Amino acid sequence: MFDTRCFEVRRIDGSTTDFSVKPCLDGKAPSAFAETLRAMRTEVAEDIKQMKWEFFRASTHPDGKAPCALTGRLLSLEEAMIDHAPPKTFKALAERFLDGNKIVPSEALLTPTKDNQYSCRD
Repeated sequence: MFDTRCFEVRRIDGSTTDFSVKPCLDGKAPSAFAETLRAMRTEVAEDIKQMKWEFFRASTHPDGKAPCALTGRLLSLEEAMIDHAPPKTFKALAERFLDGNKIVPSEALLTPTKDNQYSCRD
Protein backbone atom coordinates (compact mmCIF):
# COMPACT_ATOMS: atom_id res chain seq x y z
CA MET A 1 0.00 0.00 0.00
CA PHE A 2 1.36 3.43 -0.84
CA ASP A 3 0.97 6.75 0.96
CA THR A 4 0.43 5.09 4.34
CA ARG A 5 2.53 4.22 7.35
CA CYS A 6 0.81 0.92 8.05
CA PHE A 7 1.29 -2.61 6.83
CA GLU A 8 -1.15 -5.15 5.48
CA VAL A 9 -1.27 -8.79 6.53
CA ARG A 10 -3.04 -11.56 4.67
CA ARG A 11 -4.76 -14.06 6.96
CA ILE A 12 -4.88 -17.80 6.35
CA ASP A 13 -8.48 -17.47 5.16
CA GLY A 14 -7.36 -14.95 2.51
CA SER A 15 -8.83 -11.87 4.18
CA THR A 16 -6.57 -8.91 4.93
CA THR A 17 -6.20 -6.26 7.59
CA ASP A 18 -3.95 -3.29 8.12
CA PHE A 19 -1.81 -2.58 11.16
CA SER A 20 0.72 -0.08 12.38
CA VAL A 21 4.05 -1.30 13.73
CA LYS A 22 4.46 1.29 16.49
CA PRO A 23 1.40 0.26 18.56
CA CYS A 24 2.42 -3.37 18.10
CA LEU A 25 5.90 -2.68 19.44
CA ASP A 26 4.63 -0.39 22.22
CA GLY A 27 2.01 -2.94 23.23
CA LYS A 28 -0.68 -0.29 23.56
CA ALA A 29 -3.17 1.51 21.38
CA PRO A 30 -2.69 5.20 20.59
CA SER A 31 -4.39 7.64 22.97
CA ALA A 32 -7.62 9.40 22.04
CA PHE A 33 -5.58 12.60 21.66
CA ALA A 34 -3.10 10.91 19.27
CA GLU A 35 -5.96 9.44 17.23
CA THR A 36 -7.69 12.85 17.14
CA LEU A 37 -4.50 14.48 15.82
CA ARG A 38 -4.17 11.76 13.19
CA ALA A 39 -7.79 12.28 12.10
CA MET A 40 -7.22 16.04 11.91
CA ARG A 41 -4.10 15.51 9.77
CA THR A 42 -6.03 13.19 7.48
CA GLU A 43 -8.71 15.86 7.11
CA VAL A 44 -6.23 18.45 5.79
CA ALA A 45 -4.02 16.07 3.78
CA GLU A 46 -5.54 16.91 0.39
CA ASP A 47 -5.30 20.65 1.07
CA ILE A 48 -1.62 20.26 1.95
CA LYS A 49 -0.95 18.27 -1.23
CA GLN A 50 -2.68 20.98 -3.26
CA MET A 51 -0.62 23.75 -1.60
CA LYS A 52 2.59 21.82 -2.29
CA TRP A 53 1.65 21.30 -5.95
CA GLU A 54 0.80 25.01 -6.35
CA PHE A 55 4.09 26.04 -4.70
CA PHE A 56 6.07 23.99 -7.20
CA ARG A 57 3.93 25.09 -10.14
CA ALA A 58 4.72 28.72 -9.27
CA SER A 59 8.47 28.02 -9.11
CA THR A 60 10.53 30.03 -11.58
CA HIS A 61 13.32 27.44 -11.76
CA PRO A 62 13.52 25.88 -15.24
CA ASP A 63 14.06 22.38 -13.83
CA GLY A 64 10.79 22.55 -11.87
CA LYS A 65 12.56 22.53 -8.51
CA ALA A 66 11.82 24.95 -5.69
CA PRO A 67 13.94 26.18 -2.78
CA CYS A 68 13.42 24.66 0.67
CA ALA A 69 12.09 27.31 3.06
CA LEU A 70 14.48 26.10 5.79
CA THR A 71 17.71 25.33 3.92
CA GLY A 72 17.32 27.07 0.56
CA ARG A 73 18.38 23.83 -1.19
CA LEU A 74 16.55 23.18 -4.46
CA LEU A 75 14.18 20.25 -4.14
CA SER A 76 11.94 18.35 -6.53
CA LEU A 77 8.26 17.87 -5.79
CA GLU A 78 8.95 14.25 -4.81
CA GLU A 79 11.80 15.18 -2.43
CA ALA A 80 9.99 17.98 -0.63
CA MET A 81 8.02 17.61 2.57
CA ILE A 82 5.49 20.16 3.77
CA ASP A 83 4.76 20.72 7.42
CA HIS A 84 4.29 23.41 10.04
CA ALA A 85 7.43 24.96 11.51
CA PRO A 86 7.93 25.56 15.23
CA PRO A 87 6.49 27.14 17.24
CA LYS A 88 3.32 26.77 15.14
CA THR A 89 3.58 23.01 14.73
CA PHE A 90 0.57 21.03 13.59
CA LYS A 91 0.18 19.70 17.13
CA ALA A 92 0.23 23.24 18.61
CA LEU A 93 -2.34 24.47 16.06
CA ALA A 94 -4.55 21.43 16.65
CA GLU A 95 -4.38 21.87 20.44
CA ARG A 96 -5.35 25.53 20.07
CA PHE A 97 -8.27 24.57 17.80
CA LEU A 98 -9.47 21.90 20.24
CA ASP A 99 -9.14 24.22 23.25
CA GLY A 100 -10.81 27.12 21.44
CA ASN A 101 -13.75 24.93 20.49
CA LYS A 102 -13.88 23.23 23.90
CA ILE A 103 -13.35 19.80 22.34
CA VAL A 104 -11.88 17.17 24.62
CA PRO A 105 -10.56 14.17 22.65
CA SER A 106 -12.17 10.98 23.89
CA GLU A 107 -12.84 7.48 22.65
CA ALA A 108 -16.51 8.48 22.24
CA LEU A 109 -15.56 10.90 19.45
CA LEU A 110 -13.62 8.30 17.48
CA THR A 111 -14.92 5.92 14.86
CA PRO A 112 -13.97 2.34 15.72
CA THR A 113 -11.27 0.92 13.47
CA LYS A 114 -12.12 -1.56 10.74
CA ASP A 115 -10.09 -3.91 8.59
CA ASN A 116 -8.31 -2.23 5.68
CA GLN A 117 -9.29 1.26 6.73
CA TYR A 118 -5.76 2.72 6.23
CA SER A 119 -6.87 6.06 7.65
CA CYS A 120 -9.27 7.42 10.24
CA ARG A 121 -12.33 7.66 8.00
CA ASP A 122 -15.65 5.87 7.96
